[in-house]
Amino acid sequence: MARSSVLNKKAQSLVELLLVIALAALLMPPIFLGYMSSREGKAQQKQRLLATALMKKTQEETRNIRERGWNYIEPTGIYHPETSGSSMSLVAGVANVGGFSQQVAVDNVYRDSNGEIVLSPTPGVLDPSTKKITTTISWSTPRISSVDHVTYMTRFRDNLPYTETTKARFNDDPDNLSVFNKTAAVNTAGSSLPDDGEIDMGLGGLGDWCNPNLSIAAFDLPKSGVANAISAIEGQVFTGTGDNASGISYADVSIANTNPPTALTSGTYDGYKTNGIYGENDGGVNRFAYLATDSNSHEVEIIDLSQQDPVTKKYSEAGYYNVPGNTNANSVYALNNIGYATTPSKLYTFDLSSRSGVRGDLGNVTLAGSGNKVTVKVFDGNTYAFIAVGSGSNQLQIVQVTNGGQTLSVVGQATVNGGNGVDLFVNDTGTRVYLATTYVAGKSDLFIIDTTSKTGNLPLLGSYSTNGMNPKGVTVVTGNHIIIVGTSGEEYQVANISSDEMT
Repeated sequence: MARSSVLNKKAQSLVELLLVIALAALLMPPIFLGYMSSREGKAQQKQRLLATALMKKTQEETRNIRERGWNYIEPTGIYHPETSGSSMSLVAGVANVGGFSQQVAVDNVYRDSNGEIVLSPTPGVLDPSTKKITTTISWSTPRISSVDHVTYMTRFRDNLPYTETTKARFNDDPDNLSVFNKTAAVNTAGSSLPDDGEIDMGLGGLGDWCNPNLSIAAFDLPKSGVANAISAIEGQVFTGTGDNASGISYADVSIANTNPPTALTSGTYDGYKTNGIYGENDGGVNRFAYLATDSNSHEVEIIDLSQQDPVTKKYSEAGYYNVPGNTNANSVYALNNIGYATTPSKLYTFDLSSRSGVRGDLGNVTLAGSGNKVTVKVFDGNTYAFIAVGSGSNQLQIVQVTNGGQTLSVVGQATVNGGNGVDLFVNDTGTRVYLATTYVAGKSDLFIIDTTSKTGNLPLLGSYSTNGMNPKGVTVVTGNHIIIVGTSGEEYQVANISSDEMT
């Protein structure tokens, strides 16, 4: 009997021990997990508070940038606020601020017929005076998380309920009728948009493109280099020489709008052979010249036109861009704080949030041949680089630029029955590209390409033969005329392009 009692007690103890183990197995994980979650929760809560404060600060900085001017937030893309000197601007890309990723996404806004915002551009109409601003702050520890907020910013200082783009709207603007003293509202040639209009600046003035004065007023650039590059705005010509070491890199020429015009060298810069040039003058704030050179360390030279020696009249370097590898730059362009440079094989983008010092790489894309000329335009919030390519095919390539210049994608191309692409002109609506190619006997060397759609194989609308000229440059002027200049043959030719057929 005593032996049985002892056995029962041992069995009972074993059962109790098993129960304790089972209860511990059930209760300990939740208790431990709750303890750890409590610790992580406090850290996560702290991160969220810091992120929210940074998000509000970023929103306020973006509002301040909008106060400077609508153009500072108009281009769509991914940005972050950055201070340069005494002013702040949106710089392409995502920033790391104290362990947080900071970004500001700028998007277009579309409205329906009632003025309500719609999520898709179809069937909405682009509102040129409203932008969708999405501020996002993200972090990775203790857990991957983010906070974001959407704000709609408007151009309240100069709000435009619509953009004057049709001929009827241009003609029905009582506040600006005086503009038609020397201009006229005309339909845009080649546009598929109903009543698409533009202001023709061709009325009046002193020049006649089709009846040039045959007594040329020549202007001699300093030294004896070969004039290789030219870019011009009203009253100012940016010029460069190359091919030999006998010339200057850059000459700034002031043009007086007299009859006949008079030219005067305002200043010079030396040190490189210049292949291409782009001039930037937004009214005095930014006055820079960008040189595409044959230097293997300064393929793009940036000249500050506001810094000049009062005695020698020489300008100073502001900064430069060193293209990766051993190559030359053929052409250069600058738009919305992004620089563009073409080489014998690629298109490169570089950072122009500042013009000083060494400018950093953003992206690149391989071309079908040598990038001989690049022009960059923004249409409907999308940025495109149009490139005249030195190749027997795909003489025109269109590159879409996204992600603040970091992503470059060839989206469209055109192959023409001519030589290598040398120069091009893009109309203001982005629907036409006028491409000049090198002379090939028996073939055309000027082409009109339909770029209404920027993607795929682009259709050819018309062509023109210069009959022996080797084209070097092309531009479109008022009155639906195109000017081609070059060497050999008739070196200055004008054609009518009013119907997409050059005559």
